[in-house]
Amino acid sequence: MSVTSMSILTSLDVSNTEVNPYISRYPPVVTFTLNSEQTTFNEGEDLEFNCSNQGSPELYLTLTKNKTNEDLVSVQKGELIYTLRLRCIDTGVYVCSGQNSRATTKQKISISVLCHPRLKQSFTSKPIFYGVLGETALIDIEIYGYPEPKTLSLQKANNDTDLTSSLRHTVKYTAGVTPFGAVSVTISNILEADFTIYKVTIDNGVGDALLYHFSLNQIDNAGNSLPLGYIVGGAIAVVPIAAFTVVIIVVLRKKRFRNLSQDPQNLQHSDYLVPLEIFNQNIDYLAPAESDEYLNPIETSAIDDTASISASRPPGSRQDETDIEHPNDQQDLEGNHSSIGNPTSSEH
Repeated sequence: MSVTSMSILTSLDVSNTEVNPYISRYPPVVTFTLNSEQTTFNEGEDLEFNCSNQGSPELYLTLTKNKTNEDLVSVQKGELIYTLRLRCIDTGVYVCSGQNSRATTKQKISISVLCHPRLKQSFTSKPIFYGVLGETALIDIEIYGYPEPKTLSLQKANNDTDLTSSLRHTVKYTAGVTPFGAVSVTISNILEADFTIYKVTIDNGVGDALLYHFSLNQIDNAGNSLPLGYIVGGAIAVVPIAAFTVVIIVVLRKKRFRNLSQDPQNLQHSDYLVPLEIFNQNIDYLAPAESDEYLNPIETSAIDDTASISASRPPGSRQDETDIEHPNDQQDLEGNHSSIGNPTSSEH
């Protein structure tokens, strides 16, 4: 009696499967291939993924990038074709999944895209780090590229000596999910000479090496900053030296102007024409001009020295800022680093 019942149940199960075409009796059979026999490619190449199902009914096919769980495409038919123009970040494992009412079958393919090291797009750390005398500083640089770096070096910006041979300096690479990773720079037992600008070179043998500059600035135990300098657009600006240079230039220019204004030979003739409207229209030897043109130069030897007319600019023009005595010049220069510039001297 029990055997007969079992046969009837089996018969009913098969009958239901044949009547309903959306119910599968077997797990899906998935084939996953590429349009190339190799698995390592260059940036910019086109790669075609082909995922297909053998059998009926048609099932859901999904192409996913492993680890990131990013679904690239999903279809409900017997074949999935997807073309990808390869970028550096496309290195990874790709999974084609076929799913029906009974089960899910997965096939995987790993590909690699050759590319030189570069900073990770989400890496927003400023190239300024801080350390305390006698302590240890750790600088992490997030990068990606394939293959992993073969050469790592650390140098001071003003010295080509590789510091990786020093016991106090270490540079190492830690791999993440391919092609991502991080380069860690450690400076132990910090000395005064360690507060400077550094250059890290990261090279994996593909294309140009990655050069990363950063500044290590000093802070005290309370966390107060004692900045050495800063980096603007890749250029290194050392503030104290720049401020000192500008102060010297301003002092020399003031001295030059005083000497020039005290020399009578420099005041024989004005190098500039004099506008008509500053004179009395009734003066006979200055006839009114029909246009706005300037008159010819006039003799200035009779002008009183107290008028302070310089041969370097016309009367009434605005004085150069560097010619005016400012008691707080040096203080302003030292307090405003971002506005430092080289004054332009006049040619006589």
